[in-house]
Amino acid sequence: MDLLRPYLLSITHNLPHPLPTLGANLLTPHCYNQLILNLSLQNPCLSLAISKILGLAIITLSALVKIPQILQLLSSHSAAGVSFLSYFLETFSYLVTL
Repeated sequence: MDLLRPYLLSITHNLPHPLPTLGANLLTPHCYNQLILNLSLQNPCLSLAISKILGLAIITLSALVKIPQILQLLSSHSAAGVSFLSYFLETFSYLVTL
């Protein structure tokens, strides 16, 4: 890691504008500085980052799983057999996790 550190630091300190803001908003600004800008993986912020990444991946992938069903609903022009309560509870759970 020490061999790559100068190269990685030059990349992390020159990220395009929206990425540092997004990183500081997802993590705390302190954790963003420790993990991304200082490349310090030996701190409690690493578990926070892993937790956030896993949570976002789960939400994103669970939403992507619905795409084939949505496409089939659009092509058939019918929502027959779709449980309203099921979609309501799923949407509500997405809102709670955000």
